[in-house]
Amino acid sequence: MNPIGSIKTPPVLSYTRQRVRNLAYISKSQFTELFPTTTKASNPFDNFLENLLNFKKERELAWAQYLNKIEPTQDSGLNYQEYFQYPNKKVFSYLETILGSDYSKMSDDEKAYKIEQYIRENLNYISDLANYAMVEYWAKPTETINSMKEDCDGGAWLIGSLLLHAGINPDKVRFFGGSVKTGASQLGGHAWVGYKMENGEWVALDWCYLPTDKPLAERVPLKYNLNYFDDYFYVTLYKTVVTDNYNTLRDGLGYKNAQKSSQRGYVSSLAQIGSVVNTKA
Repeated sequence: MNPIGSIKTPPVLSYTRQRVRNLAYISKSQFTELFPTTTKASNPFDNFLENLLNFKKERELAWAQYLNKIEPTQDSGLNYQEYFQYPNKKVFSYLETILGSDYSKMSDDEKAYKIEQYIRENLNYISDLANYAMVEYWAKPTETINSMKEDCDGGAWLIGSLLLHAGINPDKVRFFGGSVKTGASQLGGHAWVGYKMENGEWVALDWCYLPTDKPLAERVPLKYNLNYFDDYFYVTLYKTVVTDNYNTLRDGLGYKNAQKSSQRGYVSSLAQIGSVVNTKA
């Protein structure tokens, strides 16, 4: 993978691919507890057998995550967090344009709401194809401030960056890439910001998909909001977590395995699944 600063088309993350590469999501002790260690092979046939057993373990582990027994929280190493561009003098200056110079007296919820509403009212939506002559391009916050025209991810990175620059705890800010409902039986790829309100609930801060001026406290929490159907990955200031076999939006609610399995079946049965980082024309 190229250094993060030179990434123009982030890798595709799709529900249609194989999902077995999830060992990084659990600790060594957790893995040992789930699956006893195999005896070291002593001949070529045993090597083949051991590899087969290890593959079986990986499949079982993926299934355990699929059934929401293990939540992925470990850093994937993708380093998308650099797109927050924090700290940055230009973003700090832009924040004062939105909140004024004495925003320290505001609550976090007030800051988050004002930031989202300002971006919703002032940022113009344009596709990456029209803007950059590229199918997908992730703009950093300073680029978006300069142009004030972007698609969903450019606006989301800017909102997330502004929240961090406003002094909001990084644990309360997540950039999400995932799928949203675009029709009765259709999903599309999207990027948005998840914000953990002072009451402990996560809500979407979204400037372009179902934008609203409702106060945060009156919004449907993400865990109940099925318009935001599932996440492919999320990014905090400190890490990028891929969630192939876990629905971070839903699973915090404690959904039963059968219900989760039904959701996944619905996703995989669609003719086309959009991805926030889809690079196909």
